[in-house]
Amino acid sequence: MANFVSEDLTISTFFNDFLCSFPFVNKLIDPTNITNRYFNQFVTGDASNLSQLIPAISSGYVYFGFAFSNVVILLSIFLLLVFTNFENKCKDPVKRYFYMIGAFWLSLTICVNTQVVYGNLLHMAIIPLIILKVSRLKIF
Repeated sequence: MANFVSEDLTISTFFNDFLCSFPFVNKLIDPTNITNRYFNQFVTGDASNLSQLIPAISSGYVYFGFAFSNVVILLSIFLLLVFTNFENKCKDPVKRYFYMIGAFWLSLTICVNTQVVYGNLLHMAIIPLIILKVSRLKIF
């Protein structure tokens, strides 16, 4: 697939793939310039049906080639270790829960699309952790 659509893959495709799962930002990106669309065009012949999601290792191959195709997964594993470390050190059970959810989604990078992983990581862990941090600040 990477060879089939190599002329269509640009730096904006890279950013579109990662930003399409972020709320409000996804309204600013071009939904026709994502690797899932190209993947479905290659696999099913129909680019409008996005039923097949490109695996994370394949996304790495598309962007970084064969030699560095594991970059996306290695980044996720690093973030998984960071979340797990925060979870182990955290005493607050609510924060610990959100760190655990984040670690869970990052652990799924090997078998799931990066858009799904990072979208759920943002919505189910990072945003709640930011809200908890901001809500516990003393205003007076």
